[in-house]
Amino acid sequence: MRLIERLRSLWVRTEHPDQGLSKRRGRVCPWPKAYFVSSAVIDATHKHLRREGRRPCEGLVYWAGWYHDPVCIVTTALIPRGLNRWGGVRVPTGEMIRIGELLRGLDLLIVAQIHTHPGDHGHSGGDDVNAVSSVPGFLSIVVPNFDQFDSLPLRRCYFHRYLGGGRWIETTGSAAIDLIHIDPVRTS
Repeated sequence: MRLIERLRSLWVRTEHPDQGLSKRRGRVCPWPKAYFVSSAVIDATHKHLRREGRRPCEGLVYWAGWYHDPVCIVTTALIPRGLNRWGGVRVPTGEMIRIGELLRGLDLLIVAQIHTHPGDHGHSGGDDVNAVSSVPGFLSIVVPNFDQFDSLPLRRCYFHRYLGGGRWIETTGSAAIDLIHIDPVRTS
């Protein structure tokens, strides 16, 4: 099987063999109005990005979950095994296949990516071209200054939404902050 066909097979919806129904919890919502993220996902994201930043290298985390139109439920922080360096992160094809298989088994989708930059700026040209998703509305968050903060500084981050056709738009101010709703972890 050619590589592109294998990758495609990992990301498309499949029929459930017993019921003839789609296994996915929901369809991709092209422009979620909000992302509900557990505090555990926020903590895991911050811990990884900050650790990479101390090296000093960029860090990358994929947020996985599902869409329940018009919102997105983020349940998992996935840390790809990539080649982290000062000016970027490269995730090898084999690692993307591994992540795709993991997500398929968990019945989740990558719904956002969050990564660091050495300075205080938003998406770079490389970020625009190399995002993990090309679904319109996909969210990419850039954390400035290698995330060397006491907690994940969402108010200082750069939020970018994919428009399609290789175009991105930055979401700023309260519109950006209002996208993320952090729910504490429930233990009971």
